[in-house]
Amino acid sequence: MKLAEGSRFQALDAMRGIAALAVVFFHLYINLWRELHWLPEPIRAMLNYGYLGVSTFFVLSGFVIAHTVRCEEADFRYMGKFALRRAIRLDPPYWASIAITIILALLVQRVFQVAQIYPTVENVIAHIFYLQYFLGYPPVISEVYWTLCIEVQLYLFLVLVYVLANKLKAWRNIDILRYSLLFMFAVGVISVLQTHKTLPGLLQGLFLPYWHYFFLGVSAYYALSGVAWMKYLFFAFVGVEVLLQSTASVNGYVVVGLASVALIYLFGLAGWLATGLTQWPLQYLGKISYSLYLIHSDIGWKAVSFGKRLLEDQTITPLLSMLLFLLGLIVSLVAAQCLYWMVERPSIQLAKKIKRLSSKNTSPRHKATGNVPEKGVH
Repeated sequence: MKLAEGSRFQALDAMRGIAALAVVFFHLYINLWRELHWLPEPIRAMLNYGYLGVSTFFVLSGFVIAHTVRCEEADFRYMGKFALRRAIRLDPPYWASIAITIILALLVQRVFQVAQIYPTVENVIAHIFYLQYFLGYPPVISEVYWTLCIEVQLYLFLVLVYVLANKLKAWRNIDILRYSLLFMFAVGVISVLQTHKTLPGLLQGLFLPYWHYFFLGVSAYYALSGVAWMKYLFFAFVGVEVLLQSTASVNGYVVVGLASVALIYLFGLAGWLATGLTQWPLQYLGKISYSLYLIHSDIGWKAVSFGKRLLEDQTITPLLSMLLFLLGLIVSLVAAQCLYWMVERPSIQLAKKIKRLSSKNTSPRHKATGNVPEKGVH
């Protein structure tokens, strides 16, 4: 599996966009479920389960971060630089969406005299540092931010494992990647057991119950390198997932996570990661997916609620209900595009600049893992 320099995993971009759109559809449907009762049951079921797209995010993140992180170079300094680049990439759009949500609440209360629930100062500070899920604050600002708390932990845990493996190598000569992946595999098994309630959770807000989705992506990335033992590790972990799912009640997150990693792996085998799903609507959704995910649950929801308020004296027909749904979708897309232009894109460019500057002082990626793609995911 090779990727030309400067290209991207366009198929993964498209998958991320589709997953984000599924979550948008879910939240719009929740606001309109009574008005959309006329839709066929299969369509209503698809809309109602759109929230499962978050497990796709975790799987995709595992694949992309495995591609990005240089395990052979990982030390605490590298970890700090990685965290800085991730913060520059993710924090400004996130913080901007928090500010937009609070400002909108103020405007709604002032203009429409509709009471709003505001976060406390402590809640906002916890959000800024991705600690609200740990500290048990209610999702007053947004229903979707909890996944960011988990994502940040997943990134840092993977890099920390590589750092500790490098420290261990100083005492005894080990294969850093092999030991790291085997340890992650073991943590993944614990994670699956927690997901199926076989093991209790350790701490509220901890990443552990979601690690196995992330590791599905990580192991798929290395399985596509062409090294035999990495393939065996990937299929063994998928086997653990399938086995435990088959002995428990159906978990939609797990099913979608397995479907996502299967699609990624098949695209990788076919050589389509860089060339698949390149249609412009899918690529556009992938480009704005982060901004769309951040902002839709508030601004799209409020747009639908505003439309319903205007029509409160009328019977909402099927046509009107679809127009309300489209209103929420269009407002969400436009707001996401604005957030992308004004905040996210400059953040991406700055993160890339910092990465280029730091790479001048580091050695090229160690290529001991086989024919793994080198460039293209940012």
